[in-house]
Amino acid sequence: MRYKGAFFMILISVLLFGCGEKVDTIKLRKESEHFKYNSTKADKDSLSDLEKNLESNYDRIANDLNVTLDEKINVTIYPNINEFHKAIGYTEAEDWLVGVARNGEILMVSPLNPGSVHNYDSLMKIIVHEYTHILVGNINPSTDIYLNEGTAVVEANQIDSIAQNYLKETAKTNKLPTIDYMKNNYSRLEQPYFLSGGFVDFIIKEYGYDKIIAVIKNPDNIEEIIGLTKEEIIVKWSEYIFNNY
Repeated sequence: MRYKGAFFMILISVLLFGCGEKVDTIKLRKESEHFKYNSTKADKDSLSDLEKNLESNYDRIANDLNVTLDEKINVTIYPNINEFHKAIGYTEAEDWLVGVARNGEILMVSPLNPGSVHNYDSLMKIIVHEYTHILVGNINPSTDIYLNEGTAVVEANQIDSIAQNYLKETAKTNKLPTIDYMKNNYSRLEQPYFLSGGFVDFIIKEYGYDKIIAVIKNPDNIEEIIGLTKEEIIVKWSEYIFNNY
């Protein structure tokens, strides 16, 4: 009888543990006023900080870009770089790619396991960057990539001293790209995020959010919207860099 009893207890333990949640199961873990967060159990600890970053920036960026969303945004956090790249269909991507916004959702690597390029703090900015992409997509889903990325860089406060120094050196050596080059060759830029972010920062600070929204809506009308030729805009951008960075 003792043998049977021991076997019965072992069987019950196996059944109980077998019914438990898998460590890598991604499911809804948390909801805030404007977002729904999906993650593994192990990554649940990062959700409070992600919520704080998103909610504290939600109204500011929505007001900046004059966008109102009707539904909560789904945020899915993947436990590591490989799982994230697999989920977005880019298994050969490099470790710098840690977040995307698509179909009104945010997909991102866990801040607790960000890979070799990023860290916990940079992931907190990246999630705000991706939220901005959703708002820009509501203005014009097919706007030029340099405007989309540049706006996200600005709103996520990613123009740091490294970016500013790069822009100063680029302007000093007369190597700022033309608008058409940024439009047509974004991935070929030496530092695409620095350059697009610096350009959008310039437009916002010198001409206001109404102008950048108008340019996002109609990128080909930038000369008419700003009131300068493309060449003159780049000259003004260079002056802005020297005066402000």
